Amino acid sequence: MIQPGDDFVTLERACSLTERNRRTIARWVREGKVSTRIDDDGHKRYRHADLLNAKQQSERARRKGLKNVPEETTEKVDPRRQLADLVRETPEIILTLRLAAVSEKNRNKVPSGTDTRGHSLVPMNLTMIEQADKEFGYLVGWGIRTGMDADGSAYRVNGEIRGTDTKGSVDVLRRSVIHVLASHYDDEQVQARLNQLTEIRLQSLRLLASMT
Repeated sequence: MIQPGDDFVTLERACSLTERNRRTIARWVREGKVSTRIDDDGHKRYRHADLLNAKQQSERARRKGLKNVPEETTEKVDPRRQLADLVRETPEIILTLRLAAVSEKNRNKVPSGTDTRGHSLVPMNLTMIEQADKEFGYLVGWGIRTGMDADGSAYRVNGEIRGTDTKGSVDVLRRSVIHVLASHYDDEQVQARLNQLTEIRLQSLRLLASMT
C-alpha cells in the first residue's frame, strides 16, 4: 500500500508529468534529486513529489538564466493521454491525502490554535481533508455532468460535492473514472479540463511534499 507522501509513478508517467525525456529523468536520479524503488514485478518507479520538485528547480534555474543546466524535452505530450492519466490516479491521490491527514506526524504540522478535530472523533489535518474533498468533488462532479447517477451517495456542502462514507467513496470514484473516460470531449474541452485538474493535482502534491 502506498504510504502518505510516498506515491511512485512509472517512467512513462514521470516523463509526462515533468515534460522531460527519459535521459533527463535518469540524470535527476543519478544526481539524487529523484528517489526510486523497484516493485514486485521488477519495474522501477519514481517518487512523484521528487519529480515535481526537480522540475520546479529546473525551471527556476532556467529563469535565472543559468546556461549550464542541460534540459532535453520530449516530443509534445498528448493532452488526452495526460488527462486520462490524471483522472485514473485521482482515487489513489484522495486515499493518500486522507491517510496522511490522520497520521500522527501530520496532525502535529498545523499552526498553533488550529482546530484539527472538526466533527471527527479522530484528530486530523483539516488542510489535507479539504484538499482530498477538492479532488473528490472535481472528479465526481465531472462524472455526474457526464450522466453518472450518484445514487444519493455523495454529500454536498453549500451545494458543492465534498465526499461520501468510506464504502460509498470507493464506488462513486470508480464509476466517476469510468464515466469520465468513456465520454467524448473536443480539444478545447480537453485542454480546459487538463489545466483545471493539473492545478488541483499540483496543490495536492505540494501539500503531501510539505508534510514529509
